[in-house]
Amino acid sequence: MELLEERKCRLALVVDDEPFIRVLVREVLEQSGYQVCEAENGEQALERFAEYRPDIVLMDIVMPGMDGFTAASKLRGLVGGSRVPILVMTGLDDNESIAKAYEQGATDFITKPFNPMILDHRVRYLLRSTRMLDALLKSEARLGIAQRIAKIGNWEWRPETNQFAASAELCRLMGIRQQDFSSTFDGYIQRVHAEDRTQVAEALKGLLVNRVPCVLDHRLVLPNGGNISVNLQAELILDDQMKALSVIGTTQDISDRKQSEREIHRLAYYDSLTGLPNRVLFKDRVEQALLHGRRYSTTLALLFLDLDRFKVINDTLGHNVGDLLLKSVADRLAESVRHSDSICRSVDKGENHSLARLGGDEFTVLLTNLHDVQDAGKVARRIVESLQKSFSIEGREIFVTVSVGIAIFPVDGESVDALLKNADSAMYHAKEEGRNNFQFYSNSLNATANERLVLEGELRHAVDREEFVVYYQPQIDLKTGAIIGAEALV
Repeated sequence: MELLEERKCRLALVVDDEPFIRVLVREVLEQSGYQVCEAENGEQALERFAEYRPDIVLMDIVMPGMDGFTAASKLRGLVGGSRVPILVMTGLDDNESIAKAYEQGATDFITKPFNPMILDHRVRYLLRSTRMLDALLKSEARLGIAQRIAKIGNWEWRPETNQFAASAELCRLMGIRQQDFSSTFDGYIQRVHAEDRTQVAEALKGLLVNRVPCVLDHRLVLPNGGNISVNLQAELILDDQMKALSVIGTTQDISDRKQSEREIHRLAYYDSLTGLPNRVLFKDRVEQALLHGRRYSTTLALLFLDLDRFKVINDTLGHNVGDLLLKSVADRLAESVRHSDSICRSVDKGENHSLARLGGDEFTVLLTNLHDVQDAGKVARRIVESLQKSFSIEGREIFVTVSVGIAIFPVDGESVDALLKNADSAMYHAKEEGRNNFQFYSNSLNATANERLVLEGELRHAVDREEFVVYYQPQIDLKTGAIIGAEALV
């Protein structure tokens, strides 16, 4: 007899102590294309099943030795025996025997004497049902694996009874055993983060009214006090009268995605070295502040900071020391800028969006709602004084100073770019005044800068037009009268 993995047609095990019955059943099955193996009693049936793993078992109940009841029960415990169809062939037509057969593991029964055609149809039906059940179980298993990999749990809520059925994967996401879930709508809502609870409850209850599928993100609180971010999607199921029957939905763990989104946001809007807002985020915050300032006629100040002689330190001690110094400077600047000076505060405590690193050794500070323009000077002075103290970097004592330029809105500019440009001009004026100080922007600074640019442009054009003439004047040693050099005059 061929093993299961080698045979190409269905194998049936016929168990009966009467040879005539076995021959009759064999003829019916073989005519329908089945292979057949036989057993005379329950003990042989278990041996044959373990050896050949048949696709269906046809078994008599009353047999010498182990009867069909016991054999069916034991067969269910064998490898591959849990779902194999067992068709009981019995001359007993009392309800008690039939009920006992089902209790011991029988799938169906047929009474003797039987019609060969009915037997053939009964076998076909049982095999087809078994195949469908196997396919369903495999599909459910694959779905369960897919949901576990994707971290998706499914659920069904019946508003009429308030029952809430949660899948095993959803319970796993919530960090509880399925049997410990209360199976009510409130049981799920209570596991939603307190800040999201009202939104989730209103969205799901609103689905009953507007009948539009809902999609929203929220957080689930775990038994250990932690929480995960999830995406909830739900649709309303209607009955034949278009009345709400149930709400079916999925809940997917998106904590990794949320973390990635936060990381992408950090990389896009924050300086990777200091953790401060970068130029993009700072300009966006300034735009918001300017809108507020125009609406409520408030005064703002933009401070442009540049470290003095930082390039010398960076080139002399190396980029690693330079980076550590910039981080320390950022920390000290954050302490110097009062929280009341910030444009806004982030969700994370202590983060101050008024301070930013534009790049290199350049930093900016935005002060809002100033009562007096001179308040900006007080903040700038505090910054200058704080950076005068030495920094300890890798065992070295390093001194650095800062030059600060200040531009005031709306006097010195009404746009982000104008304020940045004018604060930058004031900062360079501070450097010209000896560094380690702060200067307010004035129109004269802009005029001087413009004059310089115009002069440089005119000189360049004069060179191109060959409007300059060079004269070389000799330098003579008065004692010897010898020419010792020359100087060029333009």
